[in-house]
Amino acid sequence: MCSRIVLTDVFYQKEYAQAAGLVIHKWTDALPSEEYLSASTDIEEYVSGQFYQRELPHLIRLLGMIVSYDCVVVDAHVWLEPNQPGAGHYLWQALDQRCPVIGVAKNPYRNGVALPLKRGESGKPLWISSVGVDVSQALSWIGEMSGPHRMPTLLKQVDSLSRQTPRPL
Repeated sequence: MCSRIVLTDVFYQKEYAQAAGLVIHKWTDALPSEEYLSASTDIEEYVSGQFYQRELPHLIRLLGMIVSYDCVVVDAHVWLEPNQPGAGHYLWQALDQRCPVIGVAKNPYRNGVALPLKRGESGKPLWISSVGVDVSQALSWIGEMSGPHRMPTLLKQVDSLSRQTPRPL
């Protein structure tokens, strides 16, 4: 069971990227216990199919600020296609496979393996994939998260936090 869960997101502007993290203790928590921000001017160019190379440094920097955690949720796919890792899988490897990584994506990947999760009254699903924990368990946990809409409230909150104007870099 996860007791220190980090919800993450990364926002990119032309001149900087900012990663945000919220720590929760239960999947049903309505409020985070901790908030973290990490901004950087070191941004990789976006390369189609290589998104993880752009995302990974910011997530690793952010997670390095957090004392302990036993599960990470990313705004990305963990698996793109069978046997084709996504950004979440590369993060899991960078973390020495020590905790599960769950991907919550807004859109499916072509020929993807993520499972659909419908929340609220939305007919459009979220796409859930995972490593280090069975995807059916990950699907259940994300389904339990607080909020009446398609996107859990705290995942919306971490997205908003990542978009805050950073302090001078």
